[in-house]
Amino acid sequence: GRWGGEEFVVLLPQTEIPQGREVAERLLAAIRQDSLTPEGMDCPLPYRISIGVAAIVGEGTEGENLIQRADEALYRAKDAGRDCWRD
Repeated sequence: GRWGGEEFVVLLPQTEIPQGREVAERLLAAIRQDSLTPEGMDCPLPYRISIGVAAIVGEGTEGENLIQRADEALYRAKDAGRDCWRD
């Protein structure tokens, strides 16, 4: 679901970090294959995303903390040059 202006959250029940990384890689690969050519432009503009991956690591981990850790990972991906994922 949409979390902010340009941010979305994907919740994957019973998914740990390695599986979350696989999903992030598949999303990146799919989006890299697409582009948009605005009217009046000759060359396509590629879509690019940055992804933060986080997981609940034990009992008592709050959902808000999970979102915060995913958001921090997202900003690490953006700082790394975008178009990638970080956990």
